Amino acid sequence: MKSIYMMSAAVTQTSPSFHNPGHLRMWFDSPLRQFNPHILLIILGVIIIGGGLFFIYFRQKDQNRQISLTEDKEEKIFQQLLGKRDAIMTKMIDLEDELKAGKISEDKFHEQFNAYKDMLIKVKFNIKQMTE
Repeated sequence: MKSIYMMSAAVTQTSPSFHNPGHLRMWFDSPLRQFNPHILLIILGVIIIGGGLFFIYFRQKDQNRQISLTEDKEEKIFQQLLGKRDAIMTKMIDLEDELKAGKISEDKFHEQFNAYKDMLIKVKFNIKQMTE
């Protein structure tokens, strides 16, 4: 009759180690050996996931702010006026460059420049009215 202990010894096998011995050696040779690797991995995972969530949160918040700005009619008109102002000023600079390059005559320059100047005055007046 076989002993119970002999039967259990023959059946029981050690399970394979979960971590590769090479990885364990590298861990114990690293400067992080004083930390528990599982806890360190959890902390790093929380930092990475938290950073991603914060990025998504602030990007969504910025998109919502942009949508609310464009939905406001007065704000939309104001943004259009600022765009017109910038476009007119750019055209005036381009016109001066054309005059310096000799592409247009002095009379045509003054005619177009004064027209742009009048438009710019109207746009700036409308911007001033909206900001007051």
